[in-house]
Amino acid sequence: NPSGFLHQQLAAVAGDNRFIFWEIALKAFKIHPILGWGPYTFNIPYQTFYDPKMAALPNPELWVDLPHNLIFGTLASGGIVLLAGLAFFLYSIIAALFKARKNGQISPLIAGLFIGSVLAWLIQAQFVFESILSIAMLFLVAGIVSNLTAAEPANFDVRRLTGWKKTFYAALILAVVVLFVHSVGSPFRKARAMFSILPTHLPARTALWEQLSEGSQMGDNIDSILLFRDLRDQYQSEDERLRTADMAERQAASDELDAAVSYLASVAANKKYSYEFALLGAQLSYERMLIANNFSGEELARGLMLADKAIELSPTDPESYWIAAKIQFAGKDYPESKKLFEQALALQPNVLASNQYILNFAKITKDDAYYQMALQRAQQNIPGFQAP
Repeated sequence: NPSGFLHQQLAAVAGDNRFIFWEIALKAFKIHPILGWGPYTFNIPYQTFYDPKMAALPNPELWVDLPHNLIFGTLASGGIVLLAGLAFFLYSIIAALFKARKNGQISPLIAGLFIGSVLAWLIQAQFVFESILSIAMLFLVAGIVSNLTAAEPANFDVRRLTGWKKTFYAALILAVVVLFVHSVGSPFRKARAMFSILPTHLPARTALWEQLSEGSQMGDNIDSILLFRDLRDQYQSEDERLRTADMAERQAASDELDAAVSYLASVAANKKYSYEFALLGAQLSYERMLIANNFSGEELARGLMLADKAIELSPTDPESYWIAAKIQFAGKDYPESKKLFEQALALQPNVLASNQYILNFAKITKDDAYYQMALQRAQQNIPGFQAP
């Protein structure tokens, strides 16, 4: 209940975005209720079911990979199966403490301290996402409890295993090695390229972008997204200077952006859920056209393709409409640009950027009637709005 006391108190501390995250997690759970969407994949349903109210919040989240609630996050990532496993794990810790207390293995004080620790972890996990430290502390408590409540340990010697047990343990060890190589060894070349790119000067780093398309796809996730955001922010802050720079520097920047956009386009084409890759690809393609002052040909088509892909993957996120409208405007397709800006505004009328984009569009195209209408609408949508 948005008007309830608990809702108001939590919103004052953590912001309204928490409730939006939880609603999206429930929608995601209803789509895949048994096994969920997969571990640490909340950014996929977040963009699939994106709530445009997020864009109107004062400090919207830049990247959402967890819903900041253990139960909702577990249901979204692993469904009923994972939630049942988590419940059994926590129950086993508490049940072992009660049993040990009953048998006189531990004192009531020790039992109370550990039960309180588990309950405190469970309560705080409903409002913040779990970190490596918090998970490590939980398993530390589980290990201590296991040691305190265990009977005399049986002697275990892997060398004495025979038959199917020996085969099972050998297969288990092999699986661990293969998993390690797949998740750590294969992406190493890509990870090394990522860490080397931004500190390297142009034009030498162009080749490093090309290395990102090699090897495992394990690195095609949040790490590379953050890297490309840094690249986008860097060029957005320098595009005016680069437009008047000497030919050699402009060509180096163009080559780098071409390599970066090529990588993003390849990931967007090959991954089912690749909204951020498509969006950043469109934004960097736009920056390349700005620097070259050329909004036609293959680059225009590539930028529009990536923007359309972003809209397809997250049709309720206004940011993808903004970049599509900018590219269409730069390509002098003003009616389509206006249409896209209006579509973004219709998603959530009180988003400041959506109103400002339309006013700038009307000002540049010298459409006074449209400007006055847009200004009046913006003042209705956003109290205290001032024209840019």
